[in-house]
Amino acid sequence: MPFNGRVAAIGDAAELERKYRLAYEEGVRALSQQQAVVDGYRTRAGVTLSATAVATSFFGSQALTGSGLDTWSWIAIVVFVGVGVTLLAVMTPGRLRNLLGPGQAREGLAGFVASPVILIEGYFESDPPRTLAQTYRDVALHMEAHWERNEAVLVRRIDQRFRLASVLLIGEIAAWVIDLA
Repeated sequence: MPFNGRVAAIGDAAELERKYRLAYEEGVRALSQQQAVVDGYRTRAGVTLSATAVATSFFGSQALTGSGLDTWSWIAIVVFVGVGVTLLAVMTPGRLRNLLGPGQAREGLAGFVASPVILIEGYFESDPPRTLAQTYRDVALHMEAHWERNEAVLVRRIDQRFRLASVLLIGEIAAWVIDLA
């Protein structure tokens, strides 16, 4: 969203810069919190994957020493694979939106940072160069747009996958318990 002259009437240049810096700082805080949410899901997925492996090892060894693998054992094993695949999808969620630049994305958590090239070429070395207030404003607006995109696509997808993995884990343990009963 480019800067337009209409917003310059908000106040003097220093006041305008302070206002846009506040919006920029809030955008940084929102993206940092969003990144922490993604990191939290990844950590929980790793712990859940480890717990799933331990539960499968325990129940699977019990099933093998008992009557061997029957239908419920195979169901539990298939569900275990489903849990593993789903949790791996949580741990590697795909592309995060880059802060600036249409259609640009980077792998992993780097998607929560602004591109220095875009800032330098598009703002500081543009003809005419943008003021600091204009830069704060545009970057804040881009951060909001990317926060919304990440939230709509990435965070919700991770949450859905984690919930699915949790349900599958409960199903796997239930299948092992039925098998061993």
